[in-house]
Amino acid sequence: MPLFSIVVPVLNEEETLERTLVSIKRQTLKDFELIVVDNGSTDRSVEIAREYADILLFEEKRGVMNALKKGFSHAKGDIILSCDADTEYPSDYLEKILEEFSRSEDIVAVYGPFEFKEKGKIFNFGALMLYTVLDSLSRLFGLPLSGAANFAIKRWAYERVGGYDFGDLASPDFRLAMKLKKVGKVKYARSI
Repeated sequence: MPLFSIVVPVLNEEETLERTLVSIKRQTLKDFELIVVDNGSTDRSVEIAREYADILLFEEKRGVMNALKKGFSHAKGDIILSCDADTEYPSDYLEKILEEFSRSEDIVAVYGPFEFKEKGKIFNFGALMLYTVLDSLSRLFGLPLSGAANFAIKRWAYERVGGYDFGDLASPDFRLAMKLKKVGKVKYARSI
């Protein structure tokens, strides 16, 4: 059983997918399975995913959350992590997530900010500051500002709360984070 299951939903990401998957495969912590879920790509995404994925799944129902839900249902790791197909992750990414979980047994999920590589350092610094401020404000009201691009969840907690649902207009990530708060702490970590 791997420690991490990394789920990457994909739809026509041939331009960025290989860099993403290579960055994941270069993690210093190697105890993970890489699950790629194709959501109907018509480009070379599936061919690229076959080179790197430990498990390649197909989800016919369009939508990133449908792809994530399918990937999460096949995950065997203690911690399930959702990653974007157009993001490069630092080599110590998994170590940092594990470090955040090790701070308290009560933590069931960890999420963090994300960068837009094409926007440059100044834009990303501003985005990080804005995200941190908005997250701090939202947490004052008990509302975690989590997003699927950088969201790690203990599998037992995900299963206990029934996983993703698609009931109303609120973001499925937000609804999942709110459900997870009923079984433990959902922590914002600026370092991941």
